[in-house]
Amino acid sequence: MGEFTPAALDALRQPLEEGSVTLARAQMTLSFPSNFMLIAAMNPCPCGHFSDPTRECRCTGGIIQRYLGKISGPLLDRIDLHIEVPAVAYQELRGQPSGATSAEMRARVERVRGVQHARGYYNSQENSPLAQMTLVGAATGGVAVRVGNEIQGVQADGTTYTFEWAAAVDGQHRVGLHPAGFVDGCRGLGCRPLTRTDTPPGGTIWQHRPRLAARNRRAPTMAVAGLRSLSPRTSAAASAGRMLGWLALAVGVLSAGAALLPGPAYRVELLPLGLATQSVRWAGTAAVGGATLALLAVLLTLGASARRRWRRRAWLALAVNVVVAAGPLYLLYQLQYLPHIHDISTDTSNPPAFEAVVAQRRSARNPIEYVPATAAAQRQGYPDIVPLRLPLAPSVVFDNAERAARTMGWQIVATAPDKLRLEATDSTLLFGFKDDIVVRITPQNGGSVVDVRSLSRVGGSDFGTNARRVRAYLKRVATASGAP
Repeated sequence: MGEFTPAALDALRQPLEEGSVTLARAQMTLSFPSNFMLIAAMNPCPCGHFSDPTRECRCTGGIIQRYLGKISGPLLDRIDLHIEVPAVAYQELRGQPSGATSAEMRARVERVRGVQHARGYYNSQENSPLAQMTLVGAATGGVAVRVGNEIQGVQADGTTYTFEWAAAVDGQHRVGLHPAGFVDGCRGLGCRPLTRTDTPPGGTIWQHRPRLAARNRRAPTMAVAGLRSLSPRTSAAASAGRMLGWLALAVGVLSAGAALLPGPAYRVELLPLGLATQSVRWAGTAAVGGATLALLAVLLTLGASARRRWRRRAWLALAVNVVVAAGPLYLLYQLQYLPHIHDISTDTSNPPAFEAVVAQRRSARNPIEYVPATAAAQRQGYPDIVPLRLPLAPSVVFDNAERAARTMGWQIVATAPDKLRLEATDSTLLFGFKDDIVVRITPQNGGSVVDVRSLSRVGGSDFGTNARRVRAYLKRVATASGAP
């Protein structure tokens, strides 16, 4: 109905009200009978997804109001019943129908029609005694219909029908027809009348005026309990949760970019090291704030009025922010609880010396000399970093050591089988920091002693990277040498 022009729709007001159509011409005026039942349908908004729990409406409030504004208030007052029909899932459409058949419904209508015919008039006749119908209030806030001194309520199979009245002037003479039809229907179907002590239940499904029509919110409303309720109105908390979910998701995505992109940008020399590391800190801080907003959005969208996709979006935003914040927070934890060093050696008394990589470390910020204070910090923070002793010949151990270095992806700089030593370089994953490694094998009592030293080129703290590298390397060498 919303696709017709307002002028075409308002032309229905006269035949709906008077039951006739009047045509005025220059020579004469003719009136034709037009007693019909108008059945129309329209979407709640132009896209058709407003109040749909599974799909999001793309229409703004102004677009919805303009769309509904095509149906004027006087025309709405002449349409007796308005039914809001929620979206039906595909499984329900394909399933077996559980309601009454068309033949059964026809039989019911004929029985009710017979009640009105026996009374001498039909409810649709405006000059019927139903126009004198009034309403009485109840202590619970509900109302019941009264014709004269009789309470016009019905109850069938434990289902209570109640009627609320707040009519505009234009619709007061028609609202009585709605409950009277239910009263006649229940008389024809064998229902008993309500009494003044019956409590009307909640839940509204039939409305005389669509709840989006803001022009006149005091339109008559007929509430029918025991039927499937309309989709609940979105609460202010759910709307706030929706906005917070979007905001938290945006913060999470931006924080992820700020945490992941500085590393590659530093590798290709687009960002200096200080700005790149500071960006990661900012990303972690923003992600913590985003996680807080996402958690609040999750709590606000737990209500029944919030749509499922709002909750999923809030949970997604929470997950993204938590993942992004986990990296910087873990680095902060390591910075507080791990030794603030960048040079790890299995032999702190006589650490292996670098020779081949000296030329490559000319621009390195960290010196190549071993600092004695580093030994004390390493023994306190990494007491498990010790030389590896193997009961094998040094030449065999050297082959295993070189094979393990290549397996771990190190870039071999130099190997000296005669000196039983090798030097290599390894890079970190995200920022590509260069760390230099030297491996020294010493013969001892018919066996071999493997010493490893790993030194970072930049950074005051390696966040445990060198210690993890040395542990993993010694484990590979021991496994290749058959040691437990």
